[in-house]
Amino acid sequence: VLELDDGTLLTENVAILQYIADQFPKSKLAPPNGTMARVRLQEWLSFVNSEVHKTMSNFYNPLLPQEMRDFFNQRLGTRFDHIDAHLDGKNFLLGGDCSVADYYLFVVCSWAPRLKVDLSGYKNILEWQARVAARPAVREVMSALQ
Repeated sequence: VLELDDGTLLTENVAILQYIADQFPKSKLAPPNGTMARVRLQEWLSFVNSEVHKTMSNFYNPLLPQEMRDFFNQRLGTRFDHIDAHLDGKNFLLGGDCSVADYYLFVVCSWAPRLKVDLSGYKNILEWQARVAARPAVREVMSALQ
């Protein structure tokens, strides 16, 4: 939940990320509203939210049976295959600029080691992850979290 200065509450990650990006248009965290690039951002935010985040969060359940762990690993594999193929030849999900969708996916992918999700077979994802991690703002946040 994000509480605005006037007391308004925003919920849902996808809405909050776009709201924050729209407050700082010069940051290029989101393409302008009404453009096909903005629709592609929304597409990626929705995909990360419904297909990757939702599936990865199952691994936080310590009682998750191995059969379900295997199922979710296979499901994630198809999602990571899609992302890895999409990132081939691209710096970021939307191409040239790092967007809120990249940051969202970066956070979710950062859970992988703790949740024992293996990303080692996804060359493009690993290279993309390194590019995002190298950004000054990300380094600053990661340093503050340690």
